[in-house]
Amino acid sequence: HSTCHVIVFTLHSTCHVIVFTLHCTRHVIVFTLHSTCHVIVFTLHTTCHVIVFTLHSTCHVIVFTLHCTCHVIVFTLHCTCHVIVFTLHSTCHVIVLFSDFSMKTQLNYYKC
Repeated sequence: HSTCHVIVFTLHSTCHVIVFTLHCTRHVIVFTLHSTCHVIVFTLHTTCHVIVFTLHSTCHVIVFTLHCTCHVIVFTLHCTCHVIVFTLHSTCHVIVLFSDFSMKTQLNYYKC
């Protein structure tokens, strides 16, 4: 009934693009892991709160809510591990884990 689509791919083991849709609403987060270059582009219904901060120039956390129901947390640790936790109405959880060194991607997808 609810659809959650998550697309994760890696470019040059430094750039990561995450594109997912929620209730036919386009959400696009584009960010580059290159020392201090961080770019975020997204389109919502002007009902989201975005918090972006950087720690030690290696860890950055992006947290925003949509209609006070969805939470997306994106953070990196030592520029090697990436964890994405996406919650839709507290029922759908999508976790994506991958490492820059091994270039292996593990995707756990649960429908709502």
